[in-house]
Amino acid sequence: MATLAREALENDSGRALIERGSAGTAAEQPALVADALNAYVKTLGGEALRDRVDAAALPEILHALAGGAFDGFRSALEAIVAAVEGSSLMGNCDPRTAVKSLARMRAKVQEYRAEEGQRRWPACARVQDPLRATVLCSSAAVMLQALKHLEAPPFELLRLKNNLASEEKPFNLLAVLEFAPRNAEVPLVVEVQLLFDHLLPLFAHTHVLYSVYRARSFGSRNAASTSSVAGKGEPPRRVVDIEALVDDSEDDDPVAVVVGGVDDAAAGDGVECGACGLFEQAVVDAPAHFPDTDEPRLQV
Repeated sequence: MATLAREALENDSGRALIERGSAGTAAEQPALVADALNAYVKTLGGEALRDRVDAAALPEILHALAGGAFDGFRSALEAIVAAVEGSSLMGNCDPRTAVKSLARMRAKVQEYRAEEGQRRWPACARVQDPLRATVLCSSAAVMLQALKHLEAPPFELLRLKNNLASEEKPFNLLAVLEFAPRNAEVPLVVEVQLLFDHLLPLFAHTHVLYSVYRARSFGSRNAASTSSVAGKGEPPRRVVDIEALVDDSEDDDPVAVVVGGVDDAAAGDGVECGACGLFEQAVVDAPAHFPDTDEPRLQV
């Protein structure tokens, strides 16, 4: 995999990508760090209320903001892939996975609060991927063009983690961006990742055994609460659609694995694939990225 990534960079565009290096620092959600919000919460109930607002109310607000901005976010990315020949939007930016789940937002807030205590409020402002997507690129030239588009309105580049320059899995570019939705007064911090499309099948193959384990484990844990099949008392057959979505954010937050329509991350399970450094994600149109089959990648 590393060899293929290096080979893709053995040209002028590849060298330009490497020279970009990594830049920027972690960002916070502008809508959640307003002085007016802090003053309002202090006026209402002081420190005790601040904790409850951070843990319960602000994730709801951020999730709502992400849902409201999703259509514009996907449209902006669709415009980029339409303008850059050789690029595509992985999974068509399906909202079920592009919009971070409320359960994961709340879990991350708890982690940040444990790390920082009261030193940085609100912790929810550190959730920098309420919206996330991956742009697949056929070459270094295509990736370089796509990156330039991500640096132009309605996006603004805040941070670039260059795993191509550092030769680290998952050999991608991770862009943390401010996205300014139309008619919105406050921008939203989002993540977009750029990945060579010819690396995707390699990631998918390393996921297979790992996916079997996770899907069977999920079925076993939930057998008691699922209906029987044909009166045999067996849990229903579960389908796992495999797509490797890079989620290499600073907070190491795994994308949810959706099994049989259930957000498995809500059960508190980590879903990082230790074999390849990517994260699993259910997707509707796996055949679009794996044209050799019309069926989901894995059934258990």
